[in-house]
Amino acid sequence: MPDTNEYACLKCGANWSRGEWTHGCPECGGGALTIPCPRCGGECGQLWRRAVLDSWDSQTAHWVGRCGPVFKKAQQESMPPES
Repeated sequence: MPDTNEYACLKCGANWSRGEWTHGCPECGGGALTIPCPRCGGECGQLWRRAVLDSWDSQTAHWVGRCGPVFKKAQQESMPPES
C-alpha cells in the first residue's frame, strides 16, 4: 500500500495527490482526488471526493458527493406540472 501522504493509482501509477490520472484507467475513473459532480456534469458546482480505499480495494474509481441543490431546483422548475 502506498504512503498515506501520497495517494496513487495502484493500476497505472498516476499520482492522485499531484492531480494526475490516466484516461481510460478504471481505477482513476476520470479524475484524481476530486471530480465535478458526475450526476449533472458539474452544473451544480459540487466536487465529489475520491474514496481512496474503496478505489484501491475494487480497482475501480469510487466517489463520494451529492448533486447540489441549484441543479436539482433547475430540474424541478423545467419539469411540466403534474396533471
